[in-house]
Amino acid sequence: MMRSFSMPAILLAQGRSELTFGKVGLCRWALVHRRASSQANMVGKDEGASVARSNTTESAGTNRTPIVAESVLVEAAQRFLENGYHRTRMQDIAETFGVTHAALYYHFQNKQDILAQINIRAIEGLLEGVEEVPSEGHSPADRFLGLIRRHMQYVAQNPALVATFLEHDLEIPEAEYREITKLRKQYTDILANLYDEAARDGDVPAINPTVAVSLLLGACNWIYRWYTPGGEITVDELVDQGMALLGRIQE
Repeated sequence: MMRSFSMPAILLAQGRSELTFGKVGLCRWALVHRRASSQANMVGKDEGASVARSNTTESAGTNRTPIVAESVLVEAAQRFLENGYHRTRMQDIAETFGVTHAALYYHFQNKQDILAQINIRAIEGLLEGVEEVPSEGHSPADRFLGLIRRHMQYVAQNPALVATFLEHDLEIPEAEYREITKLRKQYTDILANLYDEAARDGDVPAINPTVAVSLLLGACNWIYRWYTPGGEITVDELVDQGMALLGRIQE
C-alpha cells in the first residue's frame, strides 16, 4: 500500500508560484546535507576504508568505467522498472558499469540511498519545467498548459525514473521521504495556483484546483505504463494529441 500524497486545496495568491519554487533549493540542500553528514560519520569504519581504497584503485588507470552518479540513477531506475526494486541487487547495478560492488558503495550508502536520489532527480526534473515554461507575457492558463505539456514530455522520455518515483515511495527512508514530499507539494501547489488564476480569468473550468490538477497529473503519470519510446508514436506526437484532447475538453 502506497503512502498518499495529498494536495491541500489552498488557493494561493497571484504570483505565489514563483515564490514557492524558490524554496526548492533549500529542500535540495537539506537532502544533500543529510546525506553528506551520514557519509562523514562512516569515515574511519572498516567498510568505508576498504570501499575508499577500492574506488581509488579503480579510478587510477584501470579499464573500468568511471562512475557517473546521474548515469547510475538512470540505470538503476531502469533495472527497478524491469526487474523490480527488491529483485535488483547493488551488484547488478555495479556490473552494468564494470565496477565492483564496493566502488558503488563509495558513491551511495545502499540501495535505499539510490532510490531516494532517483526520487529527488525525478521531482527536480519536473520542477525544472517551471523555469523552462516562460511566464512573462503569458497568461496563467498558457503557463498551466505549458507545464502540463512539459509534464507529459518528461514522463514519456523518462519512464523508468517516473515509475520509480511513483511506485517505490514506501522503501525510502523516512527523513528523505519527508523532504521529497515537500518537493512534490511545491510542484503541485505551483500547478494548483496557476489553475486557480486561470479559472478566475475564465480560461479554464471553475472547479477545485486540487481536483483539476490531480486528475490531469494522474492521466499524465500513467503514460509510462503504456507508452513505448521509439515506437510508432513519437513523444512530440503523443504530447500534441494529449494537448489537443485537453483543448477539446475545455471547450
